[in-house]
Amino acid sequence: MLLIPGLKVDIFDNKISTHGHQTMLCINGRPANEDEIKTLNPQDIKRIDYYDSFNPKHPTANSVIDFIMARHDRGASVYLNAGQHVNRFSGDDLADVKFYHKKSEFNIQLSGYYNHYNPENGEESTTCMDFGGTDVAKIVEPKSLPIHENGLNGKFSYLRYGNNDILHAATYLGGGHSARTDDYSLKFSTDVNDYQTKDRNHSDNIQPAAQIYYEKHLANKHFFKMNLYGSYNETDNQRFYTSNVDYNAKTAERYYYLNPNFGYYMPIKDRNIAFLSVDYFLHKINQTYTENLLQNKSELNYTHGILQLGDNYQIVPQKVSFTLQLSDRIMTINKQTKHYFSPQLFYKAKIFR
Repeated sequence: MLLIPGLKVDIFDNKISTHGHQTMLCINGRPANEDEIKTLNPQDIKRIDYYDSFNPKHPTANSVIDFIMARHDRGASVYLNAGQHVNRFSGDDLADVKFYHKKSEFNIQLSGYYNHYNPENGEESTTCMDFGGTDVAKIVEPKSLPIHENGLNGKFSYLRYGNNDILHAATYLGGGHSARTDDYSLKFSTDVNDYQTKDRNHSDNIQPAAQIYYEKHLANKHFFKMNLYGSYNETDNQRFYTSNVDYNAKTAERYYYLNPNFGYYMPIKDRNIAFLSVDYFLHKINQTYTENLLQNKSELNYTHGILQLGDNYQIVPQKVSFTLQLSDRIMTINKQTKHYFSPQLFYKAKIFR
């Protein structure tokens, strides 16, 4: 895949893009995430299909990489992966087990990471500032910067391939902990004192999530897809700062996310497909910030609905195509609603010598 023109694989962020746009990853036509791709058995891969302009199953995607896999009706597979940094106590582990029974697949996955080290002292930094014609230099000299991070994630999923449909259901649970202490001295050119400063940050996070995907193929090659994803993120952060001014702060954030979507697709001959898609996004954030016993609360409710009608047509197979798309968007932020209607026309053309 690395030799495909325009395709870029970022191994550090686990992202794949084509000509600057995100590439959709699929397994047997079903959208999949990076962890699912990572645990595929190479011996089960029949072929890898790549679409950079037209995929009848995903007409709104900029590009698609589809892993066509052999299906098993019995047995099991195990995938293990562990990585350890040579110079510090840092690494990640992954264990994935799949069980096969007739047309069904059960998957259990556990992954975790750890990162504990004290990096070398950073370089001394000097910042020059002008206060009413007086030059003031701030000098920061790091002494100790220990970092401690741990995380654990789990997933259980069920996948069934029917004669004309696909059902995938998954539950997720992840959690993480991080702690960091920045110990440094702080000096000002206008002050003879040397302030010994400690800045301690402590954070805990937990995120359960669930997803249900269903795809059904109808007569005349028509098909529809439904997907429902929801998650909850709970983060508690504490900060203790000690210097010439001391303060304790705590931030508690609760984030709710819900995304149902539905798509209906109507192929017209071999090079033309009309589609209808409906997406809804719900974001709700409750945050409580406490500093030196003084508490402040804030809340953000954001919803976003998108209705799209479109047609994707190949003028010249694999060379020239266009997509006509009509989008109607409704956004609500804390009870303030805005409406947008946006017709769009996309086209792609390949020129070969």
